[in-house]
Amino acid sequence: MADDPDPPIRTKRLTDPPEPSDGRRHLLERKWPDGVSKEAAKVDAIHERLAPSDSLREFLGRESEKFDEFSLKFRMELIGADEELDKLIDEAEHGPITLLHEAEDSAKSHAAVVAAVLRERLDARRRSARRSGASEPGPSPRSP
Repeated sequence: MADDPDPPIRTKRLTDPPEPSDGRRHLLERKWPDGVSKEAAKVDAIHERLAPSDSLREFLGRESEKFDEFSLKFRMELIGADEELDKLIDEAEHGPITLLHEAEDSAKSHAAVVAAVLRERLDARRRSARRSGASEPGPSPRSP
């Protein structure tokens, strides 16, 4: 899967049923949602740091026309979450991951923003590896 140009980084509502194709399931919320069974949700990891602040969540509300501005502001909030984002990229290079959220619309959710950031960083990582790959030494020849 490491050679897949578009590793499966998906977004999905937490309440949608788990599927084998989800791979590892990552909840991007600051607190566990009320009324959702932890057993039924089958969440592998919770990433509080990759959820928007309460004030930013309130800014977006249910007004999807604010999503572009929300996205820019949320990207600013993600500054400093490099380690957590890099761990998700590492996982995505080895198999599918699903970013779970509570929003009504996956395409206009904070999980969609995180997925876009992950794809951008993964592309940058791959471009860097290709550039340096030409100068990487192969296995060292054995001395006689």
